Amino acid sequence: RRRIVPGLHERAPPPRTSRMRAPAANWILVVEDDHDIREALQGVLGLEGYATAAAENGREALEVLRATRPLPFLLLIDLMMPVMNGWDLVATLRKDAALARLPIVVISAIGASQPVPPGVLFLKKPVQVDRLLEVVREFRERAGISA
Repeated sequence: RRRIVPGLHERAPPPRTSRMRAPAANWILVVEDDHDIREALQGVLGLEGYATAAAENGREALEVLRATRPLPFLLLIDLMMPVMNGWDLVATLRKDAALARLPIVVISAIGASQPVPPGVLFLKKPVQVDRLLEVVREFRERAGISA
C-alpha cells in the first residue's frame, strides 16, 4: 500500500463509504481530492473522536457548508484540486458573511504560492499525525468544544 502521509495508514480504520457524517459541534470538513489522503485524514480524526464530512473539491465543500448547520469548527483544505482549488475556496469563504469566520488549515504538498491569508494556518504535506492532531485540538479549544 502506498504511503502518502506518514503514519496515517497504520492508524486509519477501514475506509468509510459515506462522505457526510451527522453534523455536530465537534465536526471537521476535510476538503481533499485524493481519495487515499481524504480517507486517511478522516480515519485519524475519527480515531480521536471527531466527526467528519468530506468534499473532493472547493465547490463541493461550499455545497456542504451552505447546506449544513451547525458549521464545522475547522476546515482542512488541500490546495491543488479540480473544479475549485483551495485558494479559490478560501477567497470565496471569506466573501460569504455566513462562512467568513470559519477556521481554516491548508494542508498541501506544494508550498504556499501566495501569501497565506490572515486566519489561515498552512501545514506542508507530508504532515506528521501528532502535529495535525495538535493543531486540531488547538482549534477545538478555541471553539470552546470540550474533549
